Amino acid sequence: IEESRTFYNWDEFPKNNRIWFRMPNHLGDLIKWIPFIRTIRSSRPDAEISLLVKRPFVPLMEALKVCDRIIEIPKRNSHYIANFFRLRNQFPDTYYQLTTSLAADIEARLVNAPRRYGILWPGAKRPLLTDTFEMDSGWDERKNHQTALWEDFLRHFGLQGDIDFSPLRLAPSNEVINPLRCLQTESREAPYFGLICGAGNHPAKCWPVDYWVECVASLMDLYPDSNICLFGAKPDLPVSRQIIEQFEPGSIHDFTGSTNLMQFVMALRSCSVVISNDCGGVHLANALGIPTIGLYGVTNPVFTKPVFNSSVQIIQPSNCPQHGGASLNLICLSQVIEAVGKIVKQPEQAKREATKVS
Repeated sequence: IEESRTFYNWDEFPKNNRIWFRMPNHLGDLIKWIPFIRTIRSSRPDAEISLLVKRPFVPLMEALKVCDRIIEIPKRNSHYIANFFRLRNQFPDTYYQLTTSLAADIEARLVNAPRRYGILWPGAKRPLLTDTFEMDSGWDERKNHQTALWEDFLRHFGLQGDIDFSPLRLAPSNEVINPLRCLQTESREAPYFGLICGAGNHPAKCWPVDYWVECVASLMDLYPDSNICLFGAKPDLPVSRQIIEQFEPGSIHDFTGSTNLMQFVMALRSCSVVISNDCGGVHLANALGIPTIGLYGVTNPVFTKPVFNSSVQIIQPSNCPQHGGASLNLICLSQVIEAVGKIVKQPEQAKREATKVS
């Protein structure tokens, strides 16, 4: 690549190919695809890389600067099909379909790129795509992570280079204010605990409210100067309110449903550790390099756990198969507190260690 650029005296490669990626609708999946997008962009300097993303994710993708263009996916209204149809006038050469829904395949067909790629699961049909990567019928979700499948898919269509799973870096911005900036602590060493106690509309993926209440009480006892911060989307508000009602007013900082995605990002970056149910937030915290504790029960962490090269501890119920299938009610408070202790030293422990050093 460098030899070619030197030979032709180019400051940068001409963008002769337009490659579009239709990104997933859910935050966790979108986050896990970013390492692959980074690798493609670095290995294809001749291509203009465009990402089609839902509107709430646009600011995050702009801040990450992992592509050349971002195209907002049209809203699902009476103009939806017409707006997608107009995108064909931008003449993409290749369209990677990173979701598996029929609606998204119809979008790909409307855009009408000459090459439309996707994964073909056993027993499925995707006639609106031009080429598919047929998944091996023996591929086992209980033994393999989904990113291994995604890598096979992309390498089948020419991906080169090692996948970069290093934590994400965001372009600096003065426009986004960190919601945690308003919190005051007497000690600069006081930890910030980020708790994501809901999981949208998936109650089976949630640790019970009573357990979260016990967890908050234990963190307050063990780390007296700490800040306990609750995060989540608007559907998680009932859970957060039930937790807050058990404590003195002002002792817990609740940001549930009150932050946009970029404010959420800024707040997570200030946390000492994030404890979360299996939801998009656990993947985002991990991608930002924040020490993360993920609570998994019925879902399968072997297949879907966070993938970035930063500290992450997966907690499952005792005697639960690695691929999940047990109730979150069986995760004990002691498991969570022990995981926190591996990341954040308790004040007395820190003092003892400091005394030994001196």
